[in-house]
Amino acid sequence: MTTPSTADFFDAAAAAYDGDPAAASGLTLLQGARGAVTATRKDGFHGVAFETVTGQVIVAFEGTDLGSLNTRPTFVNAQIQADRQIYDGANPTLYDDAFRFTHRALAVAAAQGISPNNVFLAGHSLGGAEAEYVAANTGLSGDTFGAPGIPSADIAPGEASGLTNLVDFGDPVGNYSANPNLLRNFLASDQIERFGAPTYLGNPSDARALSTAGRIFGQTDVGTAVSLGILGHAVANHHLLDDYATDLGLPASGTGGGLSGVSPQVLAQVIGDITGAGPNAPAAASADAPTGTLAKAQTDLSATFGPAHHHGIGTG
Repeated sequence: MTTPSTADFFDAAAAAYDGDPAAASGLTLLQGARGAVTATRKDGFHGVAFETVTGQVIVAFEGTDLGSLNTRPTFVNAQIQADRQIYDGANPTLYDDAFRFTHRALAVAAAQGISPNNVFLAGHSLGGAEAEYVAANTGLSGDTFGAPGIPSADIAPGEASGLTNLVDFGDPVGNYSANPNLLRNFLASDQIERFGAPTYLGNPSDARALSTAGRIFGQTDVGTAVSLGILGHAVANHHLLDDYATDLGLPASGTGGGLSGVSPQVLAQVIGDITGAGPNAPAAASADAPTGTLAKAQTDLSATFGPAHHHGIGTG
């Protein structure tokens, strides 16, 4: 069995944001009897299957695409609601979508003579959590980038993982399942864990900011506001897929998984809503009509990008 390269997994995770792999990546869309193997669901799920130049299949899942909050608010708000469930230690419905989609990709691959041993998983952020869930339920291998982890109950006792979970030291999303707990009071559930050990990247000193943010989160209103600001900067500087490209010495993704121009303030607003610490977090639960902090984030993004921007930035 030949395993795809880290660059292959990165390119697949990036292309999952728009389904269009760059020609330079060498990936092509896996084609079945009904065309390209891809799916989008209203609960925020988006998956794409790719084939490498050496004949492996990579099933990749999209992370939270905040850059499209203006152009497809219903879908992106559904992703944010999934992030909120993950933060609380629950399983969003898109985990089941990812599981079913993977079996569809496995069937298409089998029809083309590609064995399950040559089918792999990839995902960034929310997409990485989906990949971990599918891996825990199928035994498939692959790479995740900045994945937050999944509930411990999803992992069978003694179940071995074939995943490589890449985590930047300063990434608050990738460190949500850190053991021991790095994010302290920010952690809503202590029943979240990675499926497989982390492979840390970047500068270890970047973890200090996360520890500080976690220590003051929820202690006072001011402390929580400061904590959210720290975490917004940490996401902007350490969670983006292109931050992982820098860590790994890979070319930037170019189209998917980037945060160019999105301010840490916008990210802090969204983190506040995901955690319930935002001033209007309960009101933001409507996927059809974002309000409160999410509405402000949407306005800020529109001012930055204009109405037609599509840029996958993945916050969770």
